[in-house]
Amino acid sequence: MTRSSGFLRFTVCLFGVRCFLALVGEVLRRGAMARSIRSGERARAVLKEKGVWIILLLIGVLLVPTSTPPVNAFMVIDHAICKNIPAETSTCEERANEFLPSDEMAWLWVKGTFESSDVGAKIEFRFYDPTGSVFAVGPTTIPGGLRVAGTGEVSGGMGIGVSKALESGIFGGFLWVEGTRQPSSEIPGEWRAELTLNGIVVLSEYFTILGETTAGSIFAELAYDDGTAETSFGYGRGNEGAVLGVQFTAPSTPFQILKIKYYLQSEALTPFAVVVWDQNRDRIFDLEVAAKGTGWFEVDLSKSGLFLTGNDFSVLMKALDKGMERTSPYLGWDTSKPDGKSFCRNSDGTWRNSAELAKTAGKEDGDFMIRVWTQAAKDSDGDGLFDFQENELGSDPAKSDTDGDGLSDGSEVETYNTDPLNADTDNDGFNDGDELRAKTDPLSADTDVDGLKDGDEIARATDPLAADTDGDSWNDPVDIQPRDALIPNALIVVGVIIAVAAVVFVRRRRAPTPTPTYQAPAPAAAISPTTLPQAVAEIKPSVRYCISCGTANRDDSRFCESCGALLDQAGTPMAPLLVDRNARGAALVFPEIDASALTTRVHDFFLAKGYTLESGKPGAGTYGMGSTASRVLFGGLAKRHKFDVAIAQEGSKVKLQLTKAMSGASGGLIGWKAMNTEFDRIVNAFREDFAFADRLQQPPKVPAAITEEDKKYMKQCQSCHAWNPIAAEACAKCGAELC
Repeated sequence: MTRSSGFLRFTVCLFGVRCFLALVGEVLRRGAMARSIRSGERARAVLKEKGVWIILLLIGVLLVPTSTPPVNAFMVIDHAICKNIPAETSTCEERANEFLPSDEMAWLWVKGTFESSDVGAKIEFRFYDPTGSVFAVGPTTIPGGLRVAGTGEVSGGMGIGVSKALESGIFGGFLWVEGTRQPSSEIPGEWRAELTLNGIVVLSEYFTILGETTAGSIFAELAYDDGTAETSFGYGRGNEGAVLGVQFTAPSTPFQILKIKYYLQSEALTPFAVVVWDQNRDRIFDLEVAAKGTGWFEVDLSKSGLFLTGNDFSVLMKALDKGMERTSPYLGWDTSKPDGKSFCRNSDGTWRNSAELAKTAGKEDGDFMIRVWTQAAKDSDGDGLFDFQENELGSDPAKSDTDGDGLSDGSEVETYNTDPLNADTDNDGFNDGDELRAKTDPLSADTDVDGLKDGDEIARATDPLAADTDGDSWNDPVDIQPRDALIPNALIVVGVIIAVAAVVFVRRRRAPTPTPTYQAPAPAAAISPTTLPQAVAEIKPSVRYCISCGTANRDDSRFCESCGALLDQAGTPMAPLLVDRNARGAALVFPEIDASALTTRVHDFFLAKGYTLESGKPGAGTYGMGSTASRVLFGGLAKRHKFDVAIAQEGSKVKLQLTKAMSGASGGLIGWKAMNTEFDRIVNAFREDFAFADRLQQPPKVPAAITEEDKKYMKQCQSCHAWNPIAAEACAKCGAELC
């Protein structure tokens, strides 16, 4: 991707996002207006006007770059640290991340594709030693440096000498050796190699160069005698299981026992056992032998594979009772220079050191004449595992990296716990050496636990260390564009917008709400006193009811004796009294009215407001507006209200309990606020509509005039200019909040 095309796509994307934000703002701004429109014409006009913005948004999403445009368009196909790159093929034949001092060269190899935008870019390789200093930069043999001449796929690399310093030289157009003043093996440790284009690092690899190791075999003959036997010791007849032994200390560890020698003072008439103990006196070797003659008797153990890892060990001669009348042989005893390393143990378990043994037998202290030949364990390929360990594991003792995964056999066993016989221990399609370089876990097929194997993630170019490569909250296996954070989220946003538009159209096309069955009575002027409801006809003319608290007052009173409110001359006992209100609901009391009549009026009231009876029955049921499905899908953008209604007769009064059947929190802050606003609207509508309807049933009376003296104890509503008691919080006429 070129810089110009990337910038163009990014600009179009920003314009698409701006269109989306403008559309959302327009929808929110006109939301309140749309609620009052009963037909769908205005809504369709708005969407038609802004429809082009949706199209531009889709174009912007489709043109969003799948990743940040790189500075260079060079695409790396494969790369590695190698021991050998043939000039004929320019391919890596032996990958490695560890080098022995005997290895000839270390190469940084890369295979990739150049685009037209890369032509003319300067190619440079850099090798850094363990101190972070630049060890070699190349190529230096090309005037002006190496530059990209064309497009297409290329492979090659740069190498430095490990075992010795090499002269600079070119093997091909993209393959050369950079000369250095010293072998890199003289600076052991972790190295870093980089490839740069125009000074920008394209890739970086780490590898290790090991220091000098001791090679070859170390043989040693361990002995405490001088070769001359002054006397001898035997087991004694019938002492089966007794041992005569010497404790030795090997010069190095681990080591192999090649042979053991016993000096026999008398001819052996019965077999004996050659026994070896480790430093804990645990038996690790036991071999029955039959000796003939006298003098030094040699037992060859070179093919037994007897290796010990501790320095201290003991070699014994053990008695075997084969039913012979005489036990033998007698082991030589040298008294020239006792070392205190010899001992014996009888069949009854009694121990004696050399001094105690000599004292019991009436002889001088000395040493048993037993000798051992050892050989230090070898590491033929210098991979950190001794040959005997490799033989036990089944790896190749002559090859430092048996499975060819770039890790030495020793590091696989001792450091990483990977399988030296399997290049891909966890079978995830990504070999162990590459996993360590990529910082993934070679023992876990799915390092980031996202359901994709590490090898599959590399093939898909996703991050094996992050379950969500692009950070869009969709894990890589389910993300249709795992490297693009805008997809699928942008598509979901577009889908939601389209769905909201569809809901708007459907709601505007809904049939108008049926007219409630309740009809207000004719004006009071047309009603004779004989036709008034029984409850009204029974009202005593000498009593005036406060429409704020419901208290009965004398007919000549101007203010309520209970709450101090100004008494309306048309005061009616039918006006609802708000006796309790909290965050969950409200309780209203209707004086002098029948419960069944109030039930019918409340039912018609809710139907007129656009509600339906969702459960229960009138007077004891739940009224709701909107649908749960739309609230779940669109949250606070969808209207959803529910109220529980309970009506009960209490003497001459009827109590209406109105309770919120939902908090609105399912729609977030918008839904919660909308529910509270609707609750306030319903409560105020109850008080206004019911009081007004009931007053129509009363004979018209002229309200008492409010004098200037009255106004001193009252406050005026800024909305309808009605006068209210000074303690009132809301206007009794319009319900507006009083300042």
